Amino acid sequence: MKIFKYVGTIAALCVATAVLATGCGSKKTDNAAAETENKTTVATTQEAVAKPQTARPMLEQGNSRTVALADIVEESGDEFRTWIKLSTLYDPLDSMYQADVIPEGTVAIVVDFTIENLESETEIFWNYQVQSGETGFSVWDTSSPADKLTVKEDGSYRLVFDAQTALGGTVDVIESLQFVIPSKTDTLTTTVTVNSAITLTDTADLEFYQTGALE
Repeated sequence: MKIFKYVGTIAALCVATAVLATGCGSKKTDNAAAETENKTTVATTQEAVAKPQTARPMLEQGNSRTVALADIVEESGDEFRTWIKLSTLYDPLDSMYQADVIPEGTVAIVVDFTIENLESETEIFWNYQVQSGETGFSVWDTSSPADKLTVKEDGSYRLVFDAQTALGGTVDVIESLQFVIPSKTDTLTTTVTVNSAITLTDTADLEFYQTGALE
């Protein structure tokens, strides 16, 4: 009789222990799942924050965004230059993006482009006729304080027009915005394709865009 009693007691203890173990294991699993979910939520939130918030694509004009430099080269002093007409009211058939539609308070314009068959190293710079507030700015030489870009080989590049640096304010009206690619000859085989143009309305977003080569 006592033997059966002890066996029954041991069996009951085993069942209770198993139930407790299962319960603890479930709790640990639930905690681990919740912790993983929290980490995923935090990571997703951080990723959402770590992106430009005001980047907007410029509206395309409908013209070709690929230019053969030999078709537009002009003699300028002791060199030759080609003006890539990013956005201009004066040449609507060559303008790539609409000049009369930009967001209010535009602080920067970012252009990504690809160069093929570059013949020699050159320094690209901005030329423009724009308004910032009531002030007009017209620069058709190399004197602009806006970003310049040295290119030595074929590839994809980014050029940023920072309005605060160039104008001391925002871009409010674009009459003509172009970037210039100088050359030593007028017998060029180089082509340029503008892949995208975006506007920014918050200077904080400039940290995501730097002038230079793209990977």
